[in-house]
Amino acid sequence: MRMKKITVTAISVVVLFAIFLAAIFATIKLQQPPAKTVDHFCLAILHPRGYCPTAISSCKNNSKANSEKFSIHGLGTVNNRGKTIKGDVAAPQTQIFDITSDPPMFNDMNTYWPDMNGGAAIGDDIAF
Repeated sequence: MRMKKITVTAISVVVLFAIFLAAIFATIKLQQPPAKTVDHFCLAILHPRGYCPTAISSCKNNSKANSEKFSIHGLGTVNNRGKTIKGDVAAPQTQIFDITSDPPMFNDMNTYWPDMNGGAAIGDDIAF
């Protein structure tokens, strides 16, 4: 009889301890910053030959896509949980620099950050 009482008491202590730990972890999780807060940025690169904006059967085969060099895809905002934060498309866009005012940099941008959707002319990428 004494053994059963000890076992029941031990199980009760373990269950209470588990509930206590669950409450602590729930409290810690609630104290995290909001998910919309930018924690860091993720640099995304792509290999042009592996890029296809549509289904495989209708992929474009432009000269930029034949490059052997990786190119910059962009910087993505990431929250503290490792999830990508979607941009606010309704937010006003501010142009902080006119890339065409620096021709060498503009040429580099066309080389290393090309329009993979087949922009017809140099200058289509100004909105990088």
